[in-house]
Amino acid sequence: MNNDEIEFFANKGITEFKTSLKRFGYDSKISGSTQQKKLEKFNQMMTKYKEENLSLIKNRIEYYSKEKELNIINDKLANLKKREMFFIINYSLNNADSEISPFIATEFLYDTNKKYLDTIYKSLNQKVKESKYGLLLKERLTIEAIN
Repeated sequence: MNNDEIEFFANKGITEFKTSLKRFGYDSKISGSTQQKKLEKFNQMMTKYKEENLSLIKNRIEYYSKEKELNIINDKLANLKKREMFFIINYSLNNADSEISPFIATEFLYDTNKKYLDTIYKSLNQKVKESKYGLLLKERLTIEAIN
């Protein structure tokens, strides 16, 4: 996301958006959308994964010449990636009644086994399956089935 772009998820009804011109992307506050609250909660957790990832990368740079420590750090990085993927899958499954579920699945699970995406899609209610992101997830599953 660029500094001049703001990610948000709106619902029917009033969604209020406030920011400043000077710090447009950083000062933004969005309210009135339950979808937005779910997205913010998701993004907060993803920020923790990113921070942990950066810390491990920093450690990897510091220990680049020490093979034993480097192997431990690489194992931690691989484990972190798995934990992050399973968090995203579980968040999608736990929010299957919301359009946030297929949005997250299509945006963040690009390297994931098709069976996880299929499980997420099957867990969606009909209204969510017919939403923009439900249709995008279905299209992705159809394309992956062809390949």
